[in-house]
Amino acid sequence: MPKYGPPTTDPPPPLPSADLIEDVVAIAQRCHDLVPCLETVGWDIADARQGPTLLEGNHDWDVVLPQRLRGVGLRHLFRRATAGRYPPYSRWKEQRGT
Repeated sequence: MPKYGPPTTDPPPPLPSADLIEDVVAIAQRCHDLVPCLETVGWDIADARQGPTLLEGNHDWDVVLPQRLRGVGLRHLFRRATAGRYPPYSRWKEQRGT
């Protein structure tokens, strides 16, 4: 079975604007507040003509594929988007007693 890799040798598309990222994060945070019983949800949000649009939420989302397609990790974007909202994993584990 072939390994995942970039679909072409073309350069990746440009990153979205900071304004778009802020809008997408706001939508995802509002949606996630509606399902506090789920620890993580992969929100599919499209950059539609009328602006960011929620498509669906997935409780079993895949974090690896988007990173492989871009060829870079996404941790820095996650940390910036959730700054101050979620504690680091080690502190979270301590709070849960696990």
